[in-house]
Amino acid sequence: MLGHGQKLLKQSRKQLEAFLGRGGSSQELLKQNRKNLKAFLPNFEGAEAIYKEAHYPISRVRVHNIRLSCEGVRADIQAVPTPGLATCRSWPFFVVWAVLSINETEWSAAYPVNCHFYFDPDVIQQVVEVGASWPEGESKLLHFMKLNLCLRESSSKARAKRLARTCKRSSPTQRVARGC
Repeated sequence: MLGHGQKLLKQSRKQLEAFLGRGGSSQELLKQNRKNLKAFLPNFEGAEAIYKEAHYPISRVRVHNIRLSCEGVRADIQAVPTPGLATCRSWPFFVVWAVLSINETEWSAAYPVNCHFYFDPDVIQQVVEVGASWPEGESKLLHFMKLNLCLRESSSKARAKRLARTCKRSSPTQRVARGC
């Protein structure tokens, strides 16, 4: 009988095969993710993040003990109790390279659970502020919707700032390629 981790790995391999069937290059994807994580690893180890999982409340977490392997990324996720945000349990995190997207301030995994880690300090601060301002008597659903809207808006602003910095440092040819 397969353990839970082995089942996830088997499912992820099937997803990668489906991706390859659509003309994607697994080697390019894996190389880019590994390169990004290695480059940004010092920023992520021990860092706080806002954790968002599909259809679940937003939490504040700390990421520890990041380990890279040929299969993917493992880390220990510790909950950081924060007023107005969900307090989740701490848990071991694992995701295969094939479904992980990494940049300097975010991790995003599409499978087996659609989840995101937002490491940008401005995003964390804005979400924490909205969480702390939960008025007494406001429904959990309305509060959840406000937090999601705040997270979407603040992460979009952070991405726009990152793109502007990247475009500023780019050559004219790179600017055209990146849509600057």
